[in-house]
Amino acid sequence: GAQNSQELSCQYCLVNVSSSDLDTIVFHSKTCTSMSRINYDYNFMCLVCDYHSPSSQKMKRHLFSHTGEKPFQCSYCDYKSNRKDSLMRHARINSHYPQ
Repeated sequence: GAQNSQELSCQYCLVNVSSSDLDTIVFHSKTCTSMSRINYDYNFMCLVCDYHSPSSQKMKRHLFSHTGEKPFQCSYCDYKSNRKDSLMRHARINSHYPQ
C-alpha cells in the first residue's frame, strides 16, 4: 500500500508515477504515446518491463511484481499474496475457512 510507495519510472517517456496509484499506472500503460505498440489487442504495456496485456486487471496484477505489494492477506495467519486465487488456494489447503 501507500506505506511501501515508491516511484516507478516509465522506460518509454521517463515520467514517474507513484507505485501506490495503480489506476494511474494502468491508465498510463494504455495511453503513453512513447510506447510503440506492436499488437493493439494488447493495449496495456508495462512501464517497467516488456510485459503487455489485453486487460487492465491483468496489468494491475502484473504490476504487483514490480511494487512488491501483496494486498490479499489471510485472516487466520500471516500469509499474504499478490493474487486472490493464491490466497484462496492457501485457505483451501490449510482449512482456513470462517466458522
